[in-house]
Amino acid sequence: AKIKVDGAATFSNWIGMKKLMEKVADKTSLIIDFSSAKYVDHNVLENLHTMEHLYELNDKKLVIEGLNQFKSISDHELSGKYRK
Repeated sequence: AKIKVDGAATFSNWIGMKKLMEKVADKTSLIIDFSSAKYVDHNVLENLHTMEHLYELNDKKLVIEGLNQFKSISDHELSGKYRK
């Protein structure tokens, strides 16, 4: 399954994103595609990092795509990112 994120991925819309992820929870892999997003905040990145571990524990795979087109706000691995 694949979820394509447009606009901004922030704390305020994480619940909606998580609900979409839960709808496809029975799949063995899920791709979150940020190639059309403009901004991804640190809360979303931290939550996705946690979800990656949960997927691994259940022999599933969570793949995050499209972040290579972004610049980090700070040097921290999970800092917010905006389009270059």
